[in-house]
Amino acid sequence: MFILWLIGFIIGLVAYKAIEPTHRINDDSLAYRKEELNIIKTGSIASYGEIICNLYARERLAYIIIMANKYRYPDACYNFYCSTYLSEYNQPVLKNDSIVHQCSADSTTTTLAVDFLKYGASLGSKSCADVLNKKFDL
Repeated sequence: MFILWLIGFIIGLVAYKAIEPTHRINDDSLAYRKEELNIIKTGSIASYGEIICNLYARERLAYIIIMANKYRYPDACYNFYCSTYLSEYNQPVLKNDSIVHQCSADSTTTTLAVDFLKYGASLGSKSCADVLNKKFDL
């Protein structure tokens, strides 16, 4: 019985070494995953800055919301506004032979952006307070 188990074990080892993974994880993707985990588990501002700089506006929303709500990070509230409202706002439109920027954000996006700005201002973000005063007259 032991001999059969040993033969099966050896065959399993040989077969295991013959299997090569089709996708290898490189050092950059491991470092990126480490930054994501640091944001989720500890609210690391350094990791947050690294992730925010390397993702598109829609891809970073989850991390922005985590930092704003779970860790009460005021700059994340401003980043929410930039990633949602401003990305929708900066849609160039041709009017009377000149290009103007027209806001295409719907009322839900605008309401969420203003709510995050108010929350950020209550946490002490000067950027949020400035936008509320200048753009939304609040």
